Parts: sequence; structure tokens; C-alpha cells
Amino acid sequence: MKYEIDEDGDFKLVFEVGDEGRTQIAWIRSRTEKYRDLEIREIISPGYEAKGGDFPGTVALQLLDDNRSKKFGGWQKDGNAAIFVTHLAAQVKADTLNSALIFTVEAADEMEKQLSGDKDAF
Repeated sequence: MKYEIDEDGDFKLVFEVGDEGRTQIAWIRSRTEKYRDLEIREIISPGYEAKGGDFPGTVALQLLDDNRSKKFGGWQKDGNAAIFVTHLAAQVKADTLNSALIFTVEAADEMEKQLSGDKDAF
């Protein structure tokens, strides 16, 4: 798996998605969060970018609707971007991390296709 480390120390990966020649960016956050005795790591992938600030209401509702169908992970607003975020234990086996990465990039790319047609910005 090829990756680069960005200025924040996060792992940046680019995946080929589907048979249409699409790609999708994902980051594995190096910094973890703690809640009681749990240590959590995030995998994120962008799926939408609002032009000029806030999301249109229809986009926000579509993202909320999509959250309901996801087994783990969901959409979050980060500035003017919608990012799909998957939370998992900070220490996992390689195959578990790979499954979470694939789930995240597929969810983000599918929403990107729904919201922007054939455009492949991420």
C-alpha cells in the first residue's frame, strides 16, 4: 500500500475505485482520541465540497440519509467539505485497517458520484 505522510503526520493514500478509472483520497489520522479506556483512530475521505460556504439543504439531508445506512462511519462537516469518517480502535490488524479503508473510500466516492455526477475531484 503506497502512502505519503502529510505535514500533520497523517498517512495520505490514493485508491483506485471501481472500473471507471476513478480515484479517491483517504487519510489515516496519526493522532488518536481517547474516551475512557478506548483509543480511537479516524480514517477520513472527502465526498463533497460546497462552493461558497454552507451546504445546500438538499445535500445536508442526503448526507444525513446516507449516514443511516452505514454500518460504521458517517458524514461530518469540515469547513465547506463533507468528509466520511470511520472510527476504529487505534491498534488493529492490517486486514481490519484495510477493510475500514476500503469501506471509507467507497462510501465517499459513491456520495461524490451522487452529488457531482461524473466529476472526480477527490
